[in-house]
Amino acid sequence: MDSQKTEHDSEWTTVSTKKTKHRTGKRDSGTLKAAQKPVVLFISRVDPDTTQEEVEKFANIHFQKTEIHCEKLKTRYNFYASFKVTLQGVEMEDALSSHIWPSGILVKKLFYGRTLSHKKGWNNQHPTTVNNGSKN
Repeated sequence: MDSQKTEHDSEWTTVSTKKTKHRTGKRDSGTLKAAQKPVVLFISRVDPDTTQEEVEKFANIHFQKTEIHCEKLKTRYNFYASFKVTLQGVEMEDALSSHIWPSGILVKKLFYGRTLSHKKGWNNQHPTTVNNGSKN
């Protein structure tokens, strides 16, 4: 029986997939520039009375010459506030620097997770309101 397995196993070919290697340019060109990816941060453990405008003002002071968008997020509890802060023209490493943010505030890269509102085609609608053409 073992000899049959060996013969059968020898008929199989191992297939490995080839990863596509992406290349980025290194040359400096005065006319062609790469797009800068926005940095999107999740900021939490903020005093619940803090407003969007206060977070934007703080970010404007520390990230000068940067386009900033701030959105207050719903939180599970009312003893803290959380914000989504988008910074255009800043490196992630600089935005996450602990020297910028006040003590006790949590700052990390925003993770969108698997919510349907962020998936393509849902247009930020609640799934029960999407018309898929079926009759109830």
